[in-house]
Amino acid sequence: MTDIPEFPSPEQFETVGDQPKTSSGSQAAIKFDDSDAHVSYANMLRLHTSPEEFAVEFAHVPNPALLQNKSLKVSERIVLSPYNAKRLLAMLAQAVQRHENQFGTIEVDVRKRMSENV
Repeated sequence: MTDIPEFPSPEQFETVGDQPKTSSGSQAAIKFDDSDAHVSYANMLRLHTSPEEFAVEFAHVPNPALLQNKSLKVSERIVLSPYNAKRLLAMLAQAVQRHENQFGTIEVDVRKRMSENV
């Protein structure tokens, strides 16, 4: 049996991106209740778009290097408005930049990653 690492607590995360502001321009205090949230892991994704929404589907492949079955079971589907998709893009870009500054460039080509680890 493989040990699954415990998911970090919210206190271990740094908020990234614009936070909502009140009409007076001060920072709005919004609290997220994550007591009923579930955590899943995905290493594959697919994106669908329309004029009204962006739908991101997530799947988990235990060993992507040995992927032979071209059919994947979608575990999560998140649908966003174009406005929130653009906000997410900005937040992720900022978070990736910080991550790369601290840990080095993220190689997205799995073949290159595998050849580097040989």
